[in-house]
Amino acid sequence: MSIKSSMLVVYALLGLAGFGTIGTTLILNAYIPKYFSADNRATALGWPLGFGRIGAISGPLLIGLFMSWNVGLAWNFDPFAIAGIIASVMVLFIPKHRDGKI
Repeated sequence: MSIKSSMLVVYALLGLAGFGTIGTTLILNAYIPKYFSADNRATALGWPLGFGRIGAISGPLLIGLFMSWNVGLAWNFDPFAIAGIIASVMVLFIPKHRDGKI
């Protein structure tokens, strides 16, 4: 989205980014109950959703800070892209099965 192109491409990329953002929350809501026992399911779901809310709140503030520093628009998306890449790599370290069970 930081590359200058036609509005159609920008809207398509924006839609894809929105799908990825909402999609990860929906997957998280479906994944956590299957992975964690009922004893700690609410805590296991609350922590990542809470961190997601912190990101949703601090993201626009961070962009506003970047804009006040006169950072180029192309650089505004890079910190969020880096965070997304790190999160994607961390997903690879989640065990496939809980306690050796299928």
